[in-house]
This record gives sequence, structure tokens and C-alpha cells, in this order.
Amino acid sequence: MVAGKLEIPGTSEVSIKANKVRYNPEELLLSAVSACHMLWYLYLCAENSIVIIAYVDKLIGTMQSTPDGSGHFTPITLHPEITIAGKIKEKELADLQHQANKLCYIANSCNFPIYHKPIYIRQDT
Repeated sequence: MVAGKLEIPGTSEVSIKANKVRYNPEELLLSAVSACHMLWYLYLCAENSIVIIAYVDKLIGTMQSTPDGSGHFTPITLHPEITIAGKIKEKELADLQHQANKLCYIANSCNFPIYHKPIYIRQDT
């Protein structure tokens, strides 16, 4: 619990009789990676006068169990669907994705690869 913040009721990992309506630590880690990347990306887009209308990430995380019952994440892949006002400049957007990943504290703290496979949707203004 973080002082001064709302409590997030949690549960164990899904294979261990979890409460399926609560978040488990693995889901919270994936959410933290996704949110950190998104916030850096939105900031960088704003700094470069790119207007983002919507951003929804459909990330996938893969975990590997070990013989002793523990486990770890192997790669996770962010799959953001990003709606952009106006022209889509693929190279600039890809560069900003890469830069956001480099700036993300959470991604920098992980010992597994984090990949990005964005889909850009153009919305005329």
C-alpha cells in the first residue's frame, strides 16, 4: 500500500485459486509497463505537435514456470492502437516509440525484452 493512495484489492496468480475480478501482481506489472510507456509516448507526441485522439494497449505478456514452482516473464509485447489526428508519419512515430521505451523507468527496470507493435489509425480533423 502506498501512503495517501487508494488501496487496490489484489489476488494471487490465476492458477492459485485467484479472485478473478481482482488484479494479481503479474497483471499489475504488465499494466505498469504499458502505462509508463503510454505516458512517455503521449508526452513525446505532444512535444512534437502530434495529436493523439485515442490510445488503447492490448499487450501480451508471456510467463515461464520453472521446476521449483517459481517463474518469470519472458518477452512482453505492447500492441497499442493509436488514433492520430491528421497525417501518419510512420518513421517519426516509430522513433518516438523507441524513445519512449528508453525513457520508461519501468521498462528500464525489467530483465526481459519489451517489444512494441503499434497500429496507427488516422482520424481526419
